Amino acid sequence: MPKFEDLSSDQIELVKASLWSRQYYLLTGSGISLDSNGPSGEMKSSADLKTTLCDHLKIPSSRSLQQAYSLLNGNEISAYITDPYKCISPGGTVTKLVNYPWKRIFTLNVDDCLEEAISKLLSQQVDLKKQFEIKNYLDDFSDFSPLNVQSVIHLHGLVKQAERGYIFSHSEYAKNIARLICPL
Repeated sequence: MPKFEDLSSDQIELVKASLWSRQYYLLTGSGISLDSNGPSGEMKSSADLKTTLCDHLKIPSSRSLQQAYSLLNGNEISAYITDPYKCISPGGTVTKLVNYPWKRIFTLNVDDCLEEAISKLLSQQVDLKKQFEIKNYLDDFSDFSPLNVQSVIHLHGLVKQAERGYIFSHSEYAKNIARLICPL
C-alpha cells in the first residue's frame, strides 16, 4: 500500500473527495470529553465515575459501572450522572472531532459535549443551514436525512434525555437492543 506522500495529485483528490463525502462513522468513548468542562470542572472518565459510585454506595470497587448504577435512586442518578455530565464548555478534543464531516458519531458518552461543540461550530457558519440529529440507544433506527451534516447516537443514554435512563454494560445494552428488535 502506498504512503500518502507517494500518491499522485489525482489520487489525493480522490481521497479528499472520499473523506469529505460524509460517509464515515466515528465511535467515541469518554476520552474525547475529558478536557471538556461540566458544572464541577473537567468531565470524569467512566472509570472515575465507577469509583465515585462504588465509594458512595459503599460497595466493592470490583463491581461494574452498570451494577453500581443499578443501585442508585433517582436523586442519586441526577447528582452523580445527569448533573455532572452536562457540558458547560466543550474541550479541544471534542471540538476538533466535530470539525470533520462525519456521517454519524456513535458515542458511549452520556455527556452532551459533542452536541455543544457541534452547536458552537454551526453558530459560526451562519451561511450554512446545517442540522444534526441526536439519537438515544432506545430510539428506533432509521437512515437519517442526507441533509443532516452529522448525527450523534448515544449508545449509553444522554443527559438531555435523563428520564429515559442510562445503560453502562455491553450485556445490558444487547438485552435492550434485543427487546427493540424482538419484542415479547
